[in-house]
Amino acid sequence: MISFPAVDAPTVTVAMAVYGRWDWVERALTALCERTPAPYEVVVVDNDSPDDAGDRLATEVEGIALIRNPTNEGFGRAINRVAERARAPFLCILNSDALVQEGWLPPLLAAMDDPGVGVALPRYLAIDGSVLEAGSTVGADGVTVPIGRGLAADAPEVRFPRVVDFGSAACMVVRTEAFRSVGGFADAYGLGYYEDVELCLELRARGLRTVYVPASDVQHGLGASLSKEEARARSEANRPIFVGRRAADLVGRPDLEPWEEHPHRLVHARDWPARFRVLVLAERLPLDGPGTAALVAALAERPDARVTVAVGPGAEAADVDALLRAGVEVAPEADTAWFAERAGHATAVLFGGPSAAARFRETVAQTQPQATVLVDLAGPSAGRGPDVRRVEADAIRSARVVLAPSEAHAAFVREIAPAAAVVVSGPDGAAGRTLVETLGMPPAGP
Repeated sequence: MISFPAVDAPTVTVAMAVYGRWDWVERALTALCERTPAPYEVVVVDNDSPDDAGDRLATEVEGIALIRNPTNEGFGRAINRVAERARAPFLCILNSDALVQEGWLPPLLAAMDDPGVGVALPRYLAIDGSVLEAGSTVGADGVTVPIGRGLAADAPEVRFPRVVDFGSAACMVVRTEAFRSVGGFADAYGLGYYEDVELCLELRARGLRTVYVPASDVQHGLGASLSKEEARARSEANRPIFVGRRAADLVGRPDLEPWEEHPHRLVHARDWPARFRVLVLAERLPLDGPGTAALVAALAERPDARVTVAVGPGAEAADVDALLRAGVEVAPEADTAWFAERAGHATAVLFGGPSAAARFRETVAQTQPQATVLVDLAGPSAGRGPDVRRVEADAIRSARVVLAPSEAHAAFVREIAPAAAVVVSGPDGAAGRTLVETLGMPPAGP
């Protein structure tokens, strides 16, 4: 017997739609019961299960509200039924094949402390522990791609929180009133697929972001009630419906079929919600220049920015972890293949020192010709004696914006590159705000 406690004032309403496969339903409800802090309520809709799942829900689970449909009305409509009667301010849509892990809920609710967040998503893991999805993205052609699939859970690519296009509704926390205000999941998608994509895009149109929260883990059985073939058929049938309904949201995006042949498209699509994309090429961590560190910190707080720090493979794990927790993407090594996969991606590139400029200047010119180039003179510089000045001079001449550690350095910059904008770093980190303004970025929105 699975027994959920009675709750008078729940914080979360957990909504589950069931269509057979009691073996998975039992596992999902057991994990939910054992790993979820109160107060929450559970409402389950049985969509006329072809096996005995509905009867077993009625006799073997206590403390839930059970709705039994006479026919299979589909995933979206079933969840909408729950939303109509939900008592909690947050609605957690949970698949019958999703196994929540220890500590899964508090990080998702913490993300909701930001009033600009409408949906919070966990990191989905396969049963073997590898990553299934770290948020998802959608292309102009309506093709959806899960980010990070197949990576190890400790890979840096899936360990930083960020704004995403959408995420699978296998475990999705959404504001209940926001869900109701858009009419819940759209009826247009029948038994299912693409209703979660449309929900997130519609909420964004109303000013509510969807965020990926890697501190929350949920294992996903991936279609326990459907075969892969049936799932693919439903998805393909609903894709043109989605494209027709959300055409305005897809304008300008890259096509994602087949994205494997054009990997840079996936990076562009992944970061589509980020209007400003700043690549920092550093020689080591912690970041040497106070101006660079201040800019990274300022950008990490902005939902409209993606900041990526590329460092050598010798970076200390603690330094990498600190950046990831702050929402900064960290690349362990920016080699030729890595740059090729990000062609045309950055709106700005910051060389974290003259040495980094010497190392990456040609590669950046080839793969990021559209980017505004910055250089921080407080970072490492190769060579000694006269070589230092030569390396610095080359770096300065390649940049539109120069971060100078002192007024003396600023005077040197103005002498050899009078057209460059100069920002004196200073000791207080104010350079970060100044650089944001210099890059033409407006004040961060709510």
